Amino acid sequence: MTTKSSCLEIRVHLVDGSVCAYAQSDPDANKNMMEGFEPLRLFSQPYFAVESIDGVTVFPCSKIARVEMFPDPDPGWVVGPRFPNTRVREVTRADLERALTGDEGAELIRKNRAPGENFHGFVVLMMADAAEVVIEIQTRVAFVPDQKLFLEMLSGLNTMFFPGNSGGYVFVNTANLMRMNILPGQPDIAPRAWRAEPVSDYEME
Repeated sequence: MTTKSSCLEIRVHLVDGSVCAYAQSDPDANKNMMEGFEPLRLFSQPYFAVESIDGVTVFPCSKIARVEMFPDPDPGWVVGPRFPNTRVREVTRADLERALTGDEGAELIRKNRAPGENFHGFVVLMMADAAEVVIEIQTRVAFVPDQKLFLEMLSGLNTMFFPGNSGGYVFVNTANLMRMNILPGQPDIAPRAWRAEPVSDYEME
């Protein structure tokens, strides 16, 4: 349950599937925590620590899948310096399926494959804790070379962060990202990609 908007809630999702939640209702304490906080460096440090009255809990960053913060700590954050005119937000699986079907899906695929069109698509992140995070991306990278750079930027970040579909912000630890599906498919966006179709009923012998 999300606490009141005056209270900062922090949820730490670990790779074993467990979740630890914390709350701070003191506005001054919240301000102090956010001052100097660099989202892109959240998981590049050895550990993430939370101090309470009872003690300090230390999480090795290598064991964190993602962190959620409610409400929005800082709505002015952007996804990265290379592409500041980029909108990234978490959506649901139902939002993804609705956008990629019917006339709306056909138009989205047509635009993304047309020369000079901006990129609008979805990225499905499968995390080490078996959670699926779906994000929608709209950006002004109009040509394939820029789309390649955008993919490389996403893949090279220690932390992906974006507004969550229930409010607040989501911070994803890319070290614990198992795979990333880009939808709809973009020709030439990953030049080293092998061409093959998924087999849904594959079983190991």
